Amino acid sequence: MIRVKSLFRRPYLAARACALRPFYAAASPKPGRGEIRSILVLRLDRIGDMVLTTPLLSALRQAYPKARIAVWASPANAGVLFGNADVDEVRAASPVGAGAREAWAGESFDLIVDTANDYPLQWASLARGIEARWRLGYDIAGRGLWYNLRVAPPPPGPSFAEVMLDLCRRGLGIALASAAPKVCVSEDERARARELLRGGGVEEGRALVLLHPGGFYAAQRWPAERFGEVCRRLEDSGLCRAALVGGPSDGPALEAARARVGSLCVFTIGDLRSLIGLLSHARVLVCNNSGPLHLGCALGLRTVSTLGPATDRRLWAPRGDRHLICEEADLDRLSVERVAAAAKEALRLG
Repeated sequence: MIRVKSLFRRPYLAARACALRPFYAAASPKPGRGEIRSILVLRLDRIGDMVLTTPLLSALRQAYPKARIAVWASPANAGVLFGNADVDEVRAASPVGAGAREAWAGESFDLIVDTANDYPLQWASLARGIEARWRLGYDIAGRGLWYNLRVAPPPPGPSFAEVMLDLCRRGLGIALASAAPKVCVSEDERARARELLRGGGVEEGRALVLLHPGGFYAAQRWPAERFGEVCRRLEDSGLCRAALVGGPSDGPALEAARARVGSLCVFTIGDLRSLIGLLSHARVLVCNNSGPLHLGCALGLRTVSTLGPATDRRLWAPRGDRHLICEEADLDRLSVERVAAAAKEALRLG
């Protein structure tokens, strides 16, 4: 995906929009509900983005109950939709590489929904190779070239989930109800996670706090060693069992945090579904603003999350009183005491 350095971004995008606009096809009339029998939703990026797109999938299922709803996911986020009855089919394929256009070769849909709300052209260009009567997307810096249902970007303010719903409300001209993000977990996954916890010495019957020190963007990560310090303080408080958790890509963060917790539990989870199973046993999740945060919210956990200047609070901060946010203009200034106190408050609220 091509990104433009911020210094040149605004003039480049303005020029691109002007250059592409003369080639736009005429906009199509909005489809009637009975005309939509198959829908392909594009969500080829990260875990949290997919979690926050599940309210749109629920709304589309309610609006088009007999339609086939498919999702083009990424290898990283496809597992979010396991067991989700709002989706009939998920195919995971990277949006880059020679095979990207083969994921849906030979398929046709009544409607393609490109959920990207940013300026890169990649998803829109890929969707161009799939037969569809209607193509819906945000018209950002010339991306409308690939759509016949174009929607102007929403003003700042809505959450990411609401931005996805806004796209279809305006683009399709229908009412779509808001819904909470949804992540399903099977009893088998919970049972395997329970065995993993037992193997780590985490007995049932005590409140469990999981701490995840990772995150996709370095600028959004609180120093990992401080997660270890919070973990130690929570364990020493006697209020709960506390453990660190992360995936293979979180290795350096887990090691930095592990140095502060000594013999306390550290779980390195190899796949997304196992992580979801483990999270489902926690009462509180302490983490950065990242994919695991949105998984925890969708699973009904109380969360304590960090938030720095690299994150747009309006788009990405969890909503509701179950979620405590430790916000700081400079994440290096966020203290262990403050995060530990927030985690204890989340435990007290139950």
